[in-house]
Amino acid sequence: MSDDDEQARLTRLASLIGVPAAQLARHVVRPLHPPADRLPEGWLVFSACREVFSLTDGLDLFSADPSHVFRLWGTNDYDVSARYGGPIFAQAGQDGLFPIYGDIPHLTSVSIADGSVVATDWEVYGRAQHGWRAVIAADLYEFLRTVILVREAYGDEEDFPSDWWAPYASQGKRYDRE
Repeated sequence: MSDDDEQARLTRLASLIGVPAAQLARHVVRPLHPPADRLPEGWLVFSACREVFSLTDGLDLFSADPSHVFRLWGTNDYDVSARYGGPIFAQAGQDGLFPIYGDIPHLTSVSIADGSVVATDWEVYGRAQHGWRAVIAADLYEFLRTVILVREAYGDEEDFPSDWWAPYASQGKRYDRE
């Protein structure tokens, strides 16, 4: 894909998320993945996620290093989850959930019913007292905006961990406000 095409996709993605393109460009790992050539097979895919898939098949923020990246899942991640994620695929379908972030079984998902982003750590499946389905954000775009804002609250200083956004992304905890 051309640089102009990638810039147009980045600009559209920034518009969806609700951040300036320059702000998103500071954090997105380039090049963007190409648009998804298919939706994840067998999964209930929320409309906002479909919009993101039309622009990029997965979204990596902050680092290309797997130990420091925030990765919004791409279609291959859903294939892996369906194959190796134990009950996650079936339970997500039954419960109206679409995982978007995390390492199996510690996931964050979109609720198909209302579009909210919720904590879905399958180690505490069904136990609300342990955070199952705790609301993290009202929608996918608020979630992505906030992940970026939390990251920016700590900057890129060497004395701050590069993944201080992780407690928010997985549990909705905003340590940057303390």
